[in-house]
Amino acid sequence: MNKSGIRRLKHEIKYLQENLYTVKNDTLDTFHVNVENIGKITLIVSENYPFKKPIILINNKSYLSFLEKFGRKYEKIYKIINNNSCCFLCDSYECNNNWSVFTKIINIIDEIKNKYTIINLCIYYSLLIKIKKKYNIPEEILIFSYLHYTK
Repeated sequence: MNKSGIRRLKHEIKYLQENLYTVKNDTLDTFHVNVENIGKITLIVSENYPFKKPIILINNKSYLSFLEKFGRKYEKIYKIINNNSCCFLCDSYECNNNWSVFTKIINIIDEIKNKYTIINLCIYYSLLIKIKKKYNIPEEILIFSYLHYTK
């Protein structure tokens, strides 16, 4: 990695630490960030950072695989909740079209936190639909419950 890439990465790590994230460096190209309610996010940065996105692992599992798995499972619900026509992956930094040199590590962490929130909403929404079908509960009650949960 060139000097400007190293300098930028050091500033980004310092920014994360100033914002109360626990950051542990194994080496300059691999570091871990602990995020509450998610766990350990590992970022493996290439020589070409920031021109190439880092490899992202959540609790030692691929973030890309995570997006693909939940994207398939909750695609319809995601589109309803997100009021969007794209999938989990195409509005993520894991999609090459969304990565740019201006994307920072904090943006990736914020995205992961947001995706986890959305997945929890998808799970909650799918459970409400199952409850509605099984017990024939009026939709108004489910909408109220959903809105209360999302506050």
